[in-house]
Amino acid sequence: MVDELKKLYKGYEKGDVDSAFNLGQVYFLGLLGQEVNYYLAFKAFMLAAEQNHVLALANVGYCYEFGLGVKKDLFKAEEYYKQAEKLGSLTAKCNLLHLYETGQLKADKQYDFFQEYKILALKGDVRAKYKVGKILGEKSIKNALPYLKPIAEDGYVPAQIELFNLYNKALFEDYSKELNYWATKLLDANYPYAYYVKGKAFINGEQEPKNVNKGLELLKKGAKLGDKRCCLFGGLCYYNGEIVGRNYKNALEFFEMGVKLGCAECAGYASIIYGSGIDVKRDKDKAFKYGAFSASEGVSKGYLALAKCYLYGYGTNIDYEQAYNNLCYCEEDEENDFTWGWLYHNGFYLKKDLKRAGEQYRTAFAYKYNNFYALGVYLSFSIE
Repeated sequence: MVDELKKLYKGYEKGDVDSAFNLGQVYFLGLLGQEVNYYLAFKAFMLAAEQNHVLALANVGYCYEFGLGVKKDLFKAEEYYKQAEKLGSLTAKCNLLHLYETGQLKADKQYDFFQEYKILALKGDVRAKYKVGKILGEKSIKNALPYLKPIAEDGYVPAQIELFNLYNKALFEDYSKELNYWATKLLDANYPYAYYVKGKAFINGEQEPKNVNKGLELLKKGAKLGDKRCCLFGGLCYYNGEIVGRNYKNALEFFEMGVKLGCAECAGYASIIYGSGIDVKRDKDKAFKYGAFSASEGVSKGYLALAKCYLYGYGTNIDYEQAYNNLCYCEEDEENDFTWGWLYHNGFYLKKDLKRAGEQYRTAFAYKYNNFYALGVYLSFSIE
């Protein structure tokens, strides 16, 4: 491995075109035990491109397109793609068409992009097959499959993602097996949403043997990779305590990751946990901050969280009218029932009504609302 690398370097230093291109591949792809280094890759590709190496020209264009090892410059990308296209590079032509199609560059003539991609696809260009499949997939999964499935099976990740998304969006047919299959493939590519699908599959025992711990592990990985659904579902598993033992500390770990990603639903739940102080240190300021953000996005749990903040003075002054107003926006659930009961019980903003309070507490307790005080209040109202 070391000898091979030295040999490439010697050829590169002598200006050998093939050595330069191959050395560029080593650093671009991280081969021969080397770390990916786009700067060194670009330098090597450029040396080969200056000698009209068609693949190197296409790669230099790609580096300019995405700013890999060099400052992003779409006009330079266009220049090198055109040179590579003249020498017969299908990939360069496809990349150039993509820049025109997406409006990143202005084409010097009119193109029928679908037909252009189709011609390139028939000649074997992988990205063109992907583009054709993606366009056809907008109307029919079955029409897209001949283009997407072969290259997806060969490991082309964009095609795997496209198939995964197409199966996920299907409304009238059950593609759960196919969805699970491509989710498994995409775990190797660290595609965040795949972790959500696989995590749920293991937790619910759908398409996979039920394994809650493995499912939660996958959800955590997906959450760390930036998938909001992983953050929310993982947090709810611990928050509700139906799938795994209720643990607000573990739930908060998921919800906090979601908050960092801008997940308003996660913020609502995190606010309630910080306000409760159960399993975690109570943080009234975070309770109010997260609750206000979640409510501003129109999330029911956010309104509830903000109502609790005004009701108990978490991070703000006690304001029963504001508590009532926010509670009115909430959807019905057991946590809302308890809070309504507390308002009627104490006559906060509403006329004191112990009978109505008792009904709300009983409903909250019947739904296993996680508040030991609810149990005590429920029992006190039960002694009649």
